[in-house]
Amino acid sequence: MNDSTLVPFVFGGADFNWISFHCRRYDTSVETLLRHGDNMLSSLVQYRNSMLGGWKGEPGNKEIFIDRNGSRFCYILDYMRDRKLPSFHHIWQYEEILIEANFFQLDGLIRLCQNGIDKLLTKVIINVMHNTISPTTTRNS
Repeated sequence: MNDSTLVPFVFGGADFNWISFHCRRYDTSVETLLRHGDNMLSSLVQYRNSMLGGWKGEPGNKEIFIDRNGSRFCYILDYMRDRKLPSFHHIWQYEEILIEANFFQLDGLIRLCQNGIDKLLTKVIINVMHNTISPTTTRNS
């Protein structure tokens, strides 16, 4: 199989009505999925290649269904393509991506999320300290 072969991923709900309700589809190359060593996505590609003959054959048999939040997968693919993560303004945004990074076993992305959380927590602590310590505060007050 050629590393430039596109791999379609389809995300949907556990009820498998994803085709008519809430389907998201992402296409990426095998090269992108194999770029980060051992992880859940590279394992899927390797399994598909060794056990199921890759992505050749019936047209309808080329998608991988993953029962995860599809709206977050764009961040997974972006990281796999360029090893970057956008700067978020809220800790919960990093936490959502961290959940997916743990699921897909992407250690580098896990570290980026944790670093983002640490930076935001540091900002919160500095703001709290700045707001609670004023120049008019004395030791006896």
